[in-house]
Amino acid sequence: MSLSLNRFLCFTALLSSCGISTHAFTARDAADALHNTAAYHAVACFTVSMPQLNDDVVYSLNLNQIPNLADTLLGLDYLVSWHSTSGTPTPIEGFSAYCGTGDHFRYNGHRLQEYHMAADTAPFQPNLNGIKGVQCTAQFVDLLPFSIADEIDRMLADSAYTITTYTDTLVDGRRVDVLSAVLMHNGVVAKESEYIFERDTRRPLRIRHENSPGSISEQSVEIIYTESDTPGIDTLTEAALIDLYPDVFANLRQNNFHIQSLPGTRLPGFALVTPTRERYSRGVNDPFRAPTAVAFLNASDAMTAQVIDALRSAAAGSPVPFDILWVFTDKEIDAVEAATGQPREGEHILMSGRGLMRDCGAADLPAVVLCDADAVVRNVIVGFNNDMASDVIQMISLLDTH
Repeated sequence: MSLSLNRFLCFTALLSSCGISTHAFTARDAADALHNTAAYHAVACFTVSMPQLNDDVVYSLNLNQIPNLADTLLGLDYLVSWHSTSGTPTPIEGFSAYCGTGDHFRYNGHRLQEYHMAADTAPFQPNLNGIKGVQCTAQFVDLLPFSIADEIDRMLADSAYTITTYTDTLVDGRRVDVLSAVLMHNGVVAKESEYIFERDTRRPLRIRHENSPGSISEQSVEIIYTESDTPGIDTLTEAALIDLYPDVFANLRQNNFHIQSLPGTRLPGFALVTPTRERYSRGVNDPFRAPTAVAFLNASDAMTAQVIDALRSAAAGSPVPFDILWVFTDKEIDAVEAATGQPREGEHILMSGRGLMRDCGAADLPAVVLCDADAVVRNVIVGFNNDMASDVIQMISLLDTH
């Protein structure tokens, strides 16, 4: 039995021995109160502990949830900002925000992503696997009251969870209500969770998760909520966000972040499907096996065939071998295969690449991004010209000197 499970069972036994009722406070009470939370502002300390890590990973969070009756998706706005100095020479900071009636922003310290219902409703809808839209899945949004309520609802609907509640319990000298949940998978404890709520408001005070207890991948997550000394946000708009983060919006918005600013940065990570229905994936820190040309294409574009011919000619004549990724916007296999023909050695054909193109700022196609073997972007070519083959050979040759 894992140490965490022992602690959990001992805590449960202690509460039971005190004769505390398990009926006065229910999980349904907690979810309903959290769903009905009005304006909310708190600060929190988020800590992740793992046996294989020498030090804990710690984030300081600022949480804001603001009612917005005009919004049909959440009925609220939110702003979650964070920073951390754990294990890095420079602080990591970012934010997640939802405001208006369908405007969502994410900033992770390097890239600003934004989604707008007026332009595209698809990202805001659950996918076929039931994963919620972007407004509910951004980093640390699950720590807000509405997300905690949704999680309790999900646990109540899942028979794999065993939920126990305790009312008017003394924890750290404070009278609180407690909800504990154990998730079983194939007869093994997969996750233990403990939620401690303020008795009157049912707002969260502390949350602890023990993931895969007793296994090599065991992970402990603890969130401690405290009152903030600064006032929260009364209203949240896109204009207010721009005022809060002027440099982020000035330099990293999609309409300002162009593909020409990529050189010197790592190619974003991605996972795309091939015409054979396999998946080609790489993380942002993964290298390539060789220098690589990433060609962003549309199968129906008049210049696509010329770009393909030029890059293949360059690959055949280059003194430095390089690979090619053909990244198409298209989802239709026949159209993509007709454009490329039989792939050659060192080539990979990828489809449905609009997300990667967006992350690279490739607004105009065709575009070619030349990366060294470490996946650092060194050169960018937008459009097609008759010297593309020789230009690529020269650029690839220079990569070998870096």
